[in-house]
Amino acid sequence: MKSYDRCEISQLSNDILSHVISLTSAKDACRFQVVSPAFRTASNSDVVWERFIPSDIISRVADPLPVFASKKELYFHLCDHDTLIDNETMTFRIEKKTGAKIYMVRAKNLFIAWADTQHWQRVPSRDSRFGEVATLLSVFWLEIYLNFDIKDLSPETMYISYLVFKLEDDSDGLDDPQHTYVSGHRHVVCLQPEDKEMLLEENEDIRFPKERQDGWMEMELGEFYVNKGEVGEVRMGLEEIDKLYSKSGLILEGIEIRPKKCDD
Repeated sequence: MKSYDRCEISQLSNDILSHVISLTSAKDACRFQVVSPAFRTASNSDVVWERFIPSDIISRVADPLPVFASKKELYFHLCDHDTLIDNETMTFRIEKKTGAKIYMVRAKNLFIAWADTQHWQRVPSRDSRFGEVATLLSVFWLEIYLNFDIKDLSPETMYISYLVFKLEDDSDGLDDPQHTYVSGHRHVVCLQPEDKEMLLEENEDIRFPKERQDGWMEMELGEFYVNKGEVGEVRMGLEEIDKLYSKSGLILEGIEIRPKKCDD
């Protein structure tokens, strides 16, 4: 049989085909487009792509979204752009292949020890998604964390959280190790590793920051798995509260939570 359209499944109505494809994933929907013209029409339908767009997110968007010709175009816009939600307290994005949710919570909405004193300062920033960042002037007790509602995340997904930051040229006191944690699992890290070889000799498991494509740096805080139907909050953060000397020059944009598969 030369034509795929002659097979029995291709004789199904467009409505039925669209419904069946909507029960798969965005990645599968794209693959179905090459099966046959009937599959291509069904896999491009709004019925399919509306299923892949989290229904709760659209109502939380801070600014009106552009008008798109199809739900498929809207889906890929949400994959390729950080969208401000919840009164601009965080951004949302979709992981293109899996459809999993990605968030970044702005610095202003994190718990930062001494944030409301002269030790930290919120300043405008053109480089930030949120238009402002938190800048560390000087503290002895460095503590930053976030409690995030698990129900906002995609179920049956392994997530990794990251501190997103930059360092000022004259930053100080951040070259000694800090600790990160997610749900009680702790790791040794260093935000400003001036001598990586020495740090690795002292602790071979120490983690260092990586540069992001957007020009910021990120430090992995840890990973966690979201079970289906799980409720509650997950806590993640970074701290250095043992060596009480001055630390300064940290420019904090926020904490990002994204699926581990994004990095695979």
